[in-house]
Amino acid sequence: MNQLQTPFVRNLSLNIVTLAAGALLLLAMSVEILTGDHRHFSQAYLWIQFAVCIVFLADFFIRLARSERRTRFFLRNLLFLLLSIPYLNLVDWFSLELARGWAMLIGLTPLLRGFLALYIIVAWLARNRFNQLLAAYLFSVLVFTYLASLVFYDYEILVNPRLADYGDALWWSGPRSSPSRPWGRSSACCCPSSA
Repeated sequence: MNQLQTPFVRNLSLNIVTLAAGALLLLAMSVEILTGDHRHFSQAYLWIQFAVCIVFLADFFIRLARSERRTRFFLRNLLFLLLSIPYLNLVDWFSLELARGWAMLIGLTPLLRGFLALYIIVAWLARNRFNQLLAAYLFSVLVFTYLASLVFYDYEILVNPRLADYGDALWWSGPRSSPSRPWGRSSACCCPSSA
């Protein structure tokens, strides 16, 4: 197959928009966690998440419409569709009360969609198997370390007096951690740098 006709290159503009939306969501979530109210999500964050989810859903349905085998595409990409739904906005619109922990986990689902898009681009850039494996490993370690430390920070900042800033959370999300709540302990054990 000619390299110019690969699905990635044909959908390059969609991939770039999806990647930009994922980066925006990561930035918005980081700002929300580091500077926001640790009990509720701000309306600004919820609207950013909604807009990003709309971009992800549009991406999915455009690719579905372009696909020659729609049923196969739908079944193979169902996870992308499920990760693109703005669950946190639905919870907010229906005035459901969730603990901040559950809301945070629900809020991370569209972010996973953005990371999947970034992974596809990293895999495409690393053309041989060894480079793909190395790039995927490094990408996974960096992303999960960052996310685990953000979640750790969000859950521990209000109850752990020894946690002064995000730098402490990044440090404590490794094997040195002794978080004071179960959410903090679970996020610390998921951090690849603590293995």
